[in-house]
Parts: sequence; structure tokens; C-alpha cells
Amino acid sequence: MGAYFANWAQYHQAPYKHTAADVAPIAGKTDHVYFGFLYFCPPAGTSPLPYWAQAPFGSCTDETEYQLMTLEPNDPDSIKTLASQGPKVIASIGGWNFPSAYFSKMVATAESRQKFISGAKTFLSSHGMAGIDLDWEFPGSEARTDPVKISCEQFRQTEDAGGSSDDGVNLVQFLKELREGLGDDMYISVASQAAQKNWEAMKIKEGSPYVDHWHVMNYDYAVPDIEDGATMSPNAPLYTPSASGALQMSIDYTIQGYIAAGVPTEKIMLGIPLYGHTWYGTGMSDWKSFGGQGSVQGECCGPFKSTFGAKPGKACSQCGVMMYSEILAAGCSTTYDDETKSDIMYCDSAGQDGYTEAGTWITYNDKKSIHEITQYSIDNGLAGVFVFDTSMDTISTGENGGFTFELMNQIADDLSGSSPSPAPVPSPSPSPSPSSTFKCLDGQCVQSSSGGVDEATCNAICTPPSTYKCVMNQCVADASGGVSKDICQSVCGASFV
Repeated sequence: MGAYFANWAQYHQAPYKHTAADVAPIAGKTDHVYFGFLYFCPPAGTSPLPYWAQAPFGSCTDETEYQLMTLEPNDPDSIKTLASQGPKVIASIGGWNFPSAYFSKMVATAESRQKFISGAKTFLSSHGMAGIDLDWEFPGSEARTDPVKISCEQFRQTEDAGGSSDDGVNLVQFLKELREGLGDDMYISVASQAAQKNWEAMKIKEGSPYVDHWHVMNYDYAVPDIEDGATMSPNAPLYTPSASGALQMSIDYTIQGYIAAGVPTEKIMLGIPLYGHTWYGTGMSDWKSFGGQGSVQGECCGPFKSTFGAKPGKACSQCGVMMYSEILAAGCSTTYDDETKSDIMYCDSAGQDGYTEAGTWITYNDKKSIHEITQYSIDNGLAGVFVFDTSMDTISTGENGGFTFELMNQIADDLSGSSPSPAPVPSPSPSPSPSSTFKCLDGQCVQSSSGGVDEATCNAICTPPSTYKCVMNQCVADASGGVSKDICQSVCGASFV
């Protein structure tokens, strides 16, 4: 089991605040912790530099292009804490807010690739990290302007010129050189795309020899915090919903697509989100189904205010998102959708947390759903699963608080069995019961299904004949007279009736 650690979760309000020390209770069941996120300095000549490349976050110059950097002042200490707990700590580089264009330029030439690899080796060694998780979102992407929320009063913009049509080929070459540069002992993974167009752009089959795992981001199939995000579709359905209007993709669609594309199953890690997406719709009588249309609630901040995302989660503060712990605190009505193996919650009145508003509709994955997804990974022979992220799992409501990790513990326990579900075996047709009645035929008691006597009675009255006659070259028993069987056989033949 792998797990992403979010360095920004330290800013969640109590009791949801999450730091590296809070991971300790689940660390013993976690193989890899992906520390998110680290960045690298922009290509030389970038002007103006993004805010994070300048003080107080970074100190990038043309001379430090493609060199890894931390973002939070306590990142080095957090990495050290996680490593001390036992799991291998992996540097997760990039993320949604990191410009795709920077990745595109970094992988484009042998010189730029080697700058990154050389610097990465030094960075990993100095921080005691065990490898790299490349979170490029995503090769061949279009240009975009990404608003980054600092607070409701402050937003920053990430300008992204997008990728190139050569990104897939260059990514494969980069992974090859990265493997050669880091060696076989270091871990390499790539956070990979869930839609066919995007996974094909990543050249997943060609890149497979050089990675330990593809981290398949088979979630966020539909999101509400966009201008055209009205349709209520599941966040991470195991199977595709049939509801009219619902997005026609699912975990199964993606995973089977990877396998069909030629990716070995042992290279595939299936992603499980520990959060749900939220829409808004008052008075919903059909809330237990997908495909409905949400309304603009207007409770999100800045550029997200006009989207279909419901009020941000109380602690995560992200438009149209609630962490699993926040969903439990809301405590509204729920239903399990057996078709998609996912869950829906609806608040027809205010939530029990005193924060979630009436009309909030949530698509998420509860324990039964997550069990089904975990078992799916086992049944398909996948490498395992990872979660996003540790800060979103359950917390204690007791006096001392703390994270209890009910979902991650369940996943680890399910994986520890690690045996596929047996294929259904048809029940054997019942064998006919032995007959309990007998008849005497030619001096022998034989079972009969059409009446007779019990075996003891049959044996008492049924005796073999003692005389035979030769009839048409066959010795035939004849109680009225004849010769012994031996004499008949010597003169007549060896057939008896």
C-alpha cells in the first residue's frame, strides 16, 4: 500500500490539522509515502518567475533550472520524520498546480534531462529519500491559467503554456535515462492519467520497463468546480454508471485500458481517493442516482464562486470537495450504489457538523466501496493500491483526538490476504441415489429402479442355475436339465446368457 502525504494539510483547522508526526499510527502498514509536492526550478529565461520560485518560497535563477526544491519551511523536517517511521519516502514532484510546460521543456533535450537527474540524485541523497514519483499533469496538455487559492481573499495565478506533441516520446527517453541515473535500487513511479487520450499521450507501454509503478489517478472522473460541471457523476466508480448524462468512465474502464495497452499488471497501482466531490441541489427526491443537475450555490471563493462546486469542506477549504472525515462529520442520509460500487450522501437538512448546508450532494467511497475496489486490484493481479491522501482519513472524536486511519487500516488488512476471489464453481448435479430394491436375473441379484425386494431377501431366494444347454453356439442356463457349465463351455463356446 502506498499513500500520498500532503504538506499543505498542516494548515487545516483543528482537529483536522495533519503533520508528518500524525502518520505514525499507519506507517507500519504503508510501504511507500509519496511526499507531495516538491517542485523544480523553471527553465532558464522564464520571466516573470512564478511566485513559488522566489522568496520566501524558492530562490531560483537561470543557473538552477530543473533543480528540485521544497516549498514549505518545515519540509526537510517532515521528510525526516516520515522516513524515521519506516516507510520508504518518495519525492512526489509536480502536481496539478505545477506547469506542464516546465516538464515538457525539461524532458525535451538530453542536456535538460541530465540537469534534472544530476540534481535529483543529490537532493534524494541529502534528504534520505528512496525515489521519485513524477506527477506531470500532463504530457501534451493544452495551455491554461490555473487559479491557486491562498485564502478567500487571495488567489495566485499559475500560467501554463502547456505541453508538446513530442512529450510522450520524450517522457519515455527521460524515464530510461532516469533509471540509468538513479539505478535499480531507487524507486520510480509516475502519476498517470485515467482517460484514454491522456494515457496514450504518456506512452505507458513504452515507459513501463523503466518504472516500478504507474500510479493510476482513477478518480476525479467528474468534478463540480468548473463552469460546465453541473452533472452529478461519481468521483471514483468501480464500474461505469448507466445513468443518462453521467460520465461514462470508471476504474474498471481505466485499468482494463492499461492492461489492453500492454502495461504489465505488476506495474499498475490503483488509486483510491479518501475524499468526495460535492454538488448542490435543494429538495432532491431522486438524490440516490447519478446524472442529476446541480445548481450554483455560490458559497465558493473567487473564480470558483460561479461554478457548481458546493460549499468547501470545513477543513480542506476546497470548492466542491469534502474529506472522508468531513463527510462522516456531516452525517447526512447515505445510499450505496451497487452498479458503480460507490456511495452517495445527501443532506436534506443541515448536517450534524453545524456547517454542511441542506442541499449538499456528495459522491464518495465508503468502507464497502473501498473493500470492493481493493479486492478488484487483487483479483486483477495489480501491484497494489495507493490512497490520496493521509490527511483525509478518519479522526478520533475522543478527548485526545488524533488520526485513526480506519480506511487505510481496512485496505492494509484486505491486501494482507492478497488472494484472488475464487471463480464461481457450478454446483455438481446430484448423483442418483443407489436403488434399495433388487431383482433376480440369471441367478444374480441386481439393483432395480422399478420395484423388487431388499437385497437380503433377494440373496435368499436367488440361486445360480446348475445346468446349461447349448443353443445356437451359446451356453444358456436351463433349470429343467442339461450339463454343467464347464462341459457346456468345452463343447459349445464361451458365451453365456
